Formats: sequence, C-alpha cells, structure tokens
Amino acid sequence: MTRIIRILLLTLLFGLPFSGVFADPLGEAEQALNSGEYQQALSLFQPLAEQGEPGAMIGLGRMYQGGLGVTASHDTAISWYSKGVMIWNERAKNGDPRAYASLGVLFNKGIGFEKDTARARQYFRTAFDMAQPKALEGDNDAQHLIGMLYSSGKGVDKDIFAGADWLTKAGEGGNETAMKMLLHIFECGCRGLPKDDAKAEYWRAKLTALR
Repeated sequence: MTRIIRILLLTLLFGLPFSGVFADPLGEAEQALNSGEYQQALSLFQPLAEQGEPGAMIGLGRMYQGGLGVTASHDTAISWYSKGVMIWNERAKNGDPRAYASLGVLFNKGIGFEKDTARARQYFRTAFDMAQPKALEGDNDAQHLIGMLYSSGKGVDKDIFAGADWLTKAGEGGNETAMKMLLHIFECGCRGLPKDDAKAEYWRAKLTALR
C-alpha cells in the first residue's frame, strides 16, 4: 500500500497534524483543507486524483460535498467518492488490509456514506485479521496498521501499549510513517503515552538517517 494511504489513515484515524511532521502531497492537501486554504488543497488533490490515488478522490468528494473552495455539487461529490471507494473495494478483494481499514474510516466518519459504525467495525476487524499474520511475519506495513488499530481501538480492544509496540516494530523495520508517528507521540506526550525526549530524539535521528 502506498505511503499516501498510510498518511491518510493517520489523519482520519488519529487527527494528527501534518505540518512539520508529515511532508507528503496528500498530507499537505489535508492540512490545507483543514486550515481553510481551499485553493491550495484543490491544486494538490486534483493531480493526485487524476493519477488514480483514492485518498485524493475522497478529498475532492469532501470539497464538492461541502462547497469548500468549489461550487457545491452533490453529483460531483458522489462521483469522486464512488471512484475512490471502487479502487479501495478492488484492493480489498485482492487481500489488502489497508483498503478495508480505509473503508472502515469512511463509514465510521460518514464520509461519502451515511455513518454506519457497525459496518465500520466489521471493516476494521477484517483489516486487523488480515494484517495480523503479515505483521507477525515481519511485514512492517502490516505492523504499522496493527499499531494504528490498537492505538485507536478500531477493530480490536484499545491497547495503547500494544499499539506503541507494533508501531515500534514497524519503525525499526524501516516504516517511515511509523517513525514519524512515534516522533510526534513522544514529542507531545499524546495518544496516552508520556512525553519522552530521548525516544523522540531517537526517532528523529532514525528519520534523518533516511535522508
């Protein structure tokens, strides 16, 4: 699953800020949208959506649904939502747990659909069940997803320590998004974990070494 989808799941599941932490086109678009910089958001979402990125398609759907920097259009919003969901559905059928988690987010928050928390739980649980064996085998993308689900209590009982443990495994395995999330958590002392300057510096150094 692309790094963009990992970033989208972070902002929708956890509401984490992007500025200074998540340097990514979709992250920048989400930040612009949430800050009311609608033309900037549109200019970033549009090319990504045209390249087939479902997260950007959902972003455009949100903009057209709410008339955010564009003329409100229910039909256009539904069109973009449908395109994004179709791609995620296809990926889910092909066994991608992150696609199930993405669909869970949409139903959980009522984005493009009527809010349906029961259906969202089913998608999250399927994502967890599919990702767990991959995580145990050392797949750092699956470890990252398991960490997010434990940390948010989506599809599984909330366990912030298990979440941090899986995110740490993902980060140590080279998952950049997990590293950035851990840096943010230990810098601010959030997500139920205490502030830890030493751990924050550790993850900052790991990220610097990637560049």
